[in-house]
Amino acid sequence: MPASRSADVTQSDVSKVFEALKAQDDFVTVSQIMIATSLGRPAVIRALWWLQKSRAAESVESSGDIHWFATPETDTRTHTIDERKKEEDLPRKPKRSYVRLN
Repeated sequence: MPASRSADVTQSDVSKVFEALKAQDDFVTVSQIMIATSLGRPAVIRALWWLQKSRAAESVESSGDIHWFATPETDTRTHTIDERKKEEDLPRKPKRSYVRLN
């Protein structure tokens, strides 16, 4: 049976990890993120990899531990969409007629 289109939308793991990083406003370890988000280690590591790839998080190594912090100002995941024009404002092209060849 296919899933209902009106199913509840849940926050993705990446969003949970990013929100946890922004809320801490400091360097955090994977273990601290796991506690804050209630996610497992593989899910947190995947999310951190994606956030680092999209420049929304950075890592620093200190005394053998890796610490993460949010960098929302360089986040490339967000983009703006130009305002759409109304159809009546756009010029209409005449419909082309096609001749079918058998």
